[in-house]
Amino acid sequence: MRLLWDNRWAQVEQEVNAKYDVVRHRFETHGKRGKASPFHNWSGKSVRQMAIDVKHEEAYDVFYAELSSFTHIDVRLANRFLRLRSDEMTWSPRAREFDVGNVLRYAAIFLDCHLKLFGQQLGVWDSQAVERCWNDQGI
Repeated sequence: MRLLWDNRWAQVEQEVNAKYDVVRHRFETHGKRGKASPFHNWSGKSVRQMAIDVKHEEAYDVFYAELSSFTHIDVRLANRFLRLRSDEMTWSPRAREFDVGNVLRYAAIFLDCHLKLFGQQLGVWDSQAVERCWNDQGI
C-alpha cells in the first residue's frame, strides 16, 4: 500500500481533495446546529428508507437480516457452512445449495430496489427502465 501511495496517489492528493471540495456539499447533511457531516451512504438514507421509497418495505423486512449476515458476520451465516456429522463437526467452504439460491434471489430483489431508487433520485431512469434491464433489454 505504501508503494502505491508513494508512486501514484501522493502526487495527485491535492488535486483529488480540491475536486472533492467542489462537490462535498452534495454528500453532507446538516445537524440542528448547522454543522455539516458526511452522509454515511450514497443517498443519505437508511437501507430501510430506500426500500420504503421504492415500495419494497416487505422485502426489506423479510430479507434484510439474512442479507446483512454476509456483511456483518453472525451465527446464522456460520451455520450455513457448518456440517454436522454423527462423529464430528466440520466447516465447508460452500454454503448449502438452497442458501446460495436464496442469496442470489435476495440480491436481485435488493438490486431492483436500489436501481429504482438510484434512478429516481438522480433522474437517470425510471422503474420501467429497470424492468427492461432485468428482461435483458438494457436501460
